[in-house]
Amino acid sequence: MIKAVIFDLDNTLYDYDLCHKLAMEEVGRVGAKMFGLGEAEFVREYEAAKLEVKRHKSGTAAEHNRIFYCQKTVERLGKSPIPAALDLYNAYWDTFLNAMQPYDGASEFLRSLNAAGLKTAVCTDMTAHIQYRKLVRLELDDFIDFMITSEEAGVEKPHPLMFQMSLDKLGVTTKEAVYIGDCFERDIAGALASGIAAVWFVHNRPHAPQANAAVCQSYRDTALWRLCGI
Repeated sequence: MIKAVIFDLDNTLYDYDLCHKLAMEEVGRVGAKMFGLGEAEFVREYEAAKLEVKRHKSGTAAEHNRIFYCQKTVERLGKSPIPAALDLYNAYWDTFLNAMQPYDGASEFLRSLNAAGLKTAVCTDMTAHIQYRKLVRLELDDFIDFMITSEEAGVEKPHPLMFQMSLDKLGVTTKEAVYIGDCFERDIAGALASGIAAVWFVHNRPHAPQANAAVCQSYRDTALWRLCGI
C-alpha cells in the first residue's frame, strides 16, 4: 500500500528550463550595463566563472550556489564583488522566482494526495534555502511535509542516502513510497536502485522507453493517480 510520494523539484513540479532562460537573460542585461560589455560577452564570462566554481567545489552543494558564480564573474572582470555579486545574484533569482508557475495539475495532484492521507516530500539537489523559496513561490509549501536537499545530505542523487533520508523522514518503507522525477539517471535510476517505485515525469520532453519505470507527461494522467493510490 502506498503511503507516501516523493518528488524531485526542478523540471518536475515546474518548468526550470524556462525560468532559468529568463533569469539568465536578465543577468546578461544587468551585467552588461554594470561592466560596459555586450550581453553575450558578459554571459560568456559568467558561464566560464560557473565552470571554475564547479571544478573547485565539485561534489558539494556549494557548487550550485549562484552567489559564487556571480562573485567569480566579477573577480574575473577585475572588480570588487561587493556589492556587484549580490546585485547579479538578485537579478537572477528575482527574475527566476517571478517566472515560476507549477505545472498544470500539480497543485490539484498534491492536494489530492494530502486529502487521501498520503505523506509527501521533496528530494532535491541544490541548496536548501533557494529550494524552500521555490516551494513557497509555487504555493506548494502547504502540501509538502518534508524537504531533503543535497546540502543537508552531503551527497547528491542518485546516491542512496538521499532516498533513504526521504523514507526515514516520511516514516515509510521502500514498498510504501513512489518517487516522481524528471532526470532518469539521478531520479529514476536512483529511486529504483533504492527499491522505490519510480515515475519518470517527462512533460512532453523527448525520452526513450526505460524498463521498470512508469512514464508520465502530466499530473492529470489518471494512470499516475492510480499508481499513487488515489
